Amino acid sequence: MPSGSHIRVKELLPRALKRRKPDRLPQPAPLDPTEGIDSVDGNAQLPLSDGDPAQPFLSAHQDDDVVVTNLWREALASYKLLTGVVLENSDLYRQIRACSDERAIVSTLESTAGAFEMYRHPAPYGVGARMRSTLIPIVRAVLAMLEVAGEAAASSTLPGGKAVFVAIGILLKTIDGVSARFDAVAALLGKFKFYLARLNVRSGIPFGRSARSLAVEILVQMLRTLAIAARTMRRNRLEHFLAVLVGRDDDLKDVSKRADILVDEEARLTLAEAARAVHNLSSELSDALIRMEAELRAILSGVEDLSANLQASGAMEMPAKFEEFKVQSKWDMDRIFAELAENNVHVQVSTRSAQRINEVESRLASLEDRILPKDTILVARFPLPSFNSTSFPGMASRLLERFRSFSAEDQVALRRGIANLYAFAAVSVSGGNVGNPSEILLTSILEPSAVLSAFLPMAITFIAMSMLWRVCVSRSHREIPRGPGYARKDTLILIDVLGTHIVLPLNMTWADIHSLLLEQLSGKAGWKYVQSNAYKLVDTSGDSSFLEPHSWEKSVRSGMVLEMSVIIRQVTRTIYCPLCATAIVGFSGGAVVRCIGCRRQYRASHDDLSEADPSGDSCPSLPRDALDTVPPAPPKNAATSMEETQDMSVFRSITIIHSMKLRSSPTDVYSPESEFMLGYTGIIPQSVTTSTDSNRRRGVSESDDPAEYERQRLVKKEYAKTFRDNEKHHFEQLRRRLFPTDPNTRRAECLERAVVALDELEAYKIRMMQREAEIQKLRAALEQTPTAEAQGWESSTYSSGWR
Repeated sequence: MPSGSHIRVKELLPRALKRRKPDRLPQPAPLDPTEGIDSVDGNAQLPLSDGDPAQPFLSAHQDDDVVVTNLWREALASYKLLTGVVLENSDLYRQIRACSDERAIVSTLESTAGAFEMYRHPAPYGVGARMRSTLIPIVRAVLAMLEVAGEAAASSTLPGGKAVFVAIGILLKTIDGVSARFDAVAALLGKFKFYLARLNVRSGIPFGRSARSLAVEILVQMLRTLAIAARTMRRNRLEHFLAVLVGRDDDLKDVSKRADILVDEEARLTLAEAARAVHNLSSELSDALIRMEAELRAILSGVEDLSANLQASGAMEMPAKFEEFKVQSKWDMDRIFAELAENNVHVQVSTRSAQRINEVESRLASLEDRILPKDTILVARFPLPSFNSTSFPGMASRLLERFRSFSAEDQVALRRGIANLYAFAAVSVSGGNVGNPSEILLTSILEPSAVLSAFLPMAITFIAMSMLWRVCVSRSHREIPRGPGYARKDTLILIDVLGTHIVLPLNMTWADIHSLLLEQLSGKAGWKYVQSNAYKLVDTSGDSSFLEPHSWEKSVRSGMVLEMSVIIRQVTRTIYCPLCATAIVGFSGGAVVRCIGCRRQYRASHDDLSEADPSGDSCPSLPRDALDTVPPAPPKNAATSMEETQDMSVFRSITIIHSMKLRSSPTDVYSPESEFMLGYTGIIPQSVTTSTDSNRRRGVSESDDPAEYERQRLVKKEYAKTFRDNEKHHFEQLRRRLFPTDPNTRRAECLERAVVALDELEAYKIRMMQREAEIQKLRAALEQTPTAEAQGWESSTYSSGWR
């Protein structure tokens, strides 16, 4: 082609462009890939005008379609800011505006790509399509030949030869460039279609600032691609040929390059976000593992402490103790049944009970035949008795009596365990700390019902387990077991002062029993009483009479139950409780006397220590003012050490010999022959009997000289008054020291006072001996003179013993 023709083509191109339709899209000016983008912390960010507020970040809880739609609208606004082109009047804007979700946008994009393909290939089997498909390979072959020819002409001596081939090559390359331009537009549309599919998946994750800006920029490039596709479809072949020929339409390359860069950056940003999420997840997992390890260490430490506490408390030995208890119980039951069979005793059951037993046995047999599931639930039901105002106090009293029978160590352990359980129950309600007493007290006041609901089951279980443990220990530590070699009819049962039951053969003598008690109580409380013979054996059946050594062989019989009782002597005006030293009043026939201090109960029965004189007359009743007040004295022939006198509650039965003077005239003097004996035990009596017999009255013959009798009477009266006043004052002070009425007096002070009182009692014993000698002298003098009235002494004895 001559050079003039090339110049002619350049002149025709502007005219062809001016004849374009006026409704085509305006072409934006060439933009730099980074133009209009602000860099903040290395992240691409779209500029916002002063009037447009910043768009909020999308939340992870929004719908996926809403996320993509909002991004698309932001891309339209950003396109307007970047290019200055208003798309409201274009067909593309009307199509985009009608889109309400991501599916509609993808459909628009597919329709645009399809329209572009139809524009590029309007008739797949038409003449033009067949001609283009035939010319494209020819053009490419000619281009290759021209390039080779051009190189050869340039190397020859022909001037301007290469320029001729260049002109021809430019025309042919223009045709190939138009086809490549169409391919580039179609490839861009396909890229954006796949990007929208990835964006739909990505919208389920919250967008950060950088990811959101990058997504909007990619959608802006998509708008540019759509605009280029629309503009391309409005041109004819000649316009495309001229535009490629002059090289004016390079905006497609910029858009394609920018789109590739943004898609690559979007992939890198996604990888960075994934790496950050993995790092955060790894940190959280590491922290969780550290916390779990610390909690496991704490649990392991708690389990070790619990195991150590169980080993120390002996709870791990409970199964062995329980098995031993079962074996012992089975042996006892077998022995009982053997004795019943030996004595021809048959157990009879009523008809109704027999029917009930048969029903239960049949149900048990039917249950054994059934196939039980692998997982079963154990349900235990414990019937509880109904409580009322009558039964509850009795039950509480019996429980307290049983609790007092425990040793001091067992009582302290039981109290401490119940207190700890109550603290745990209060803490379980409030959720606080066990070591905070004020919080426990406040919870008990505010939520008493909840605390009791949590405390009572634990307390009942704890008490039951303590009782079971006590039974197992008592079984395994029994000093003298029952002798299996003696038959029931040839034995008697002896209960010592500590409550131990001993089965003895019937042929044992009093000396044998005394030796046995010395061996049984060796090193224990009550041994010194046995050593000094300050004890009695009481027959628990019948009238609870005392057995004496001289009548032992006549009184003992088979099957008898004897109970040992230690003897304590009191020389007082009033009988005092041996446990709490509280004055006991209210002895009357047929009544039970209850100590107001320790709540123990007593009963009185007839048992005279002196020989009764049926011929003697009874002593008349005298007022209480005529009785002398003397303090209690230690038991005769018994040890008075502090170990024996400090705690009397360990003894099962105590007999108090109460000596007091009854006088019919002011001149009567003290006589040790009148004594009252009181028995104590910790079991509530079943019957109460009271009787009093009078001893014989003793006196001297009457005197013939009234003047001498009057003189002797006045001397005796003056002596007795002086001695009585001194002793009364002295022992009133001693009684106040021993038994203070102030409830705030501490136990230590009482013990100190008791030590001082014991010293004073020793001095009193010496004075009593001197007094006895003086009384004997006075009595000898009175026997030599006649008396006007008979002097009498009454001796009555009160004793108690429980069946």
